[in-house]
Amino acid sequence: MGTTICSRCKAWINDREWRCRSCGKLLPGLFGQRRWLDTVFSRSRSQARTLLYVLIGCFLIELFVSQFTPEPGERPHFSLDPSGPGMLRSGAVFAMGRHGGPNELIRSEPWRLVTAMLLHGGVFHLLMNGLALLSLGMFIESLFGPAMFWILFTLTGVLGNLAVIEFSRYGLTIGASGGIFGLFGALLGWTIRRGGTFGAELRRQLLQSLLINAVISFMPGVSFSAHAGGFAAGFVLVWLLPMMHERSGREPDGVRFVALGCLALLVVCSVFALVSAASWGS
Repeated sequence: MGTTICSRCKAWINDREWRCRSCGKLLPGLFGQRRWLDTVFSRSRSQARTLLYVLIGCFLIELFVSQFTPEPGERPHFSLDPSGPGMLRSGAVFAMGRHGGPNELIRSEPWRLVTAMLLHGGVFHLLMNGLALLSLGMFIESLFGPAMFWILFTLTGVLGNLAVIEFSRYGLTIGASGGIFGLFGALLGWTIRRGGTFGAELRRQLLQSLLINAVISFMPGVSFSAHAGGFAAGFVLVWLLPMMHERSGREPDGVRFVALGCLALLVVCSVFALVSAASWGS
């Protein structure tokens, strides 16, 4: 038996009670959902590190797929850099240019908007995004909570890929950087939303880091659209979503249910990608 906070009167109550004793709200704890939500979004383990393990696993699958899907004119062989056809087969986004609009591939396989942010173009690509994810992601977890971390990464990553389809030139796009820049945008928005000395100092430090990353975004082979789209999405989302309770340090149950939906989206789209890769060319 656990405790929860009534969403109406903010009183501490038994999470299995039918009615709040203070204000009379029905089902304030939804029969103990607080305990399993605490288990899924536990602060005892790093969600950012968990995501990094997922990205590494996806990269290994991508290498395996690329081994049997070489570049045109090449024989199947092993390489630490996935082939273009292998990335596409694994679930990459294929942009058609600014005036191309959503291409037929995305219309028929919209799950690519999700799976593309779990793939990477090489070891160095994965290493750079992994380091950024660990440093920034763990800070976001401590500041916003584990559930908010998954919401921000997933939604901003998807919106970053949508920006790629709308504004990028012809070519493949993969990588977690759209979601990582979404975390940057959310953090910047939070410093403005919070205000005060702490917010101003954190914003000053963040802007210095953002300047460096903005320069990187203009380098060849880097998707500026994904970075900009993810950043803008994160900046907006942090104003729309409720923050965790300051006294208890717990996130609202509604936020954690949304995070569960984001996790389900990642799993379901990954399954679609695996099935598509297995049946490729058949």
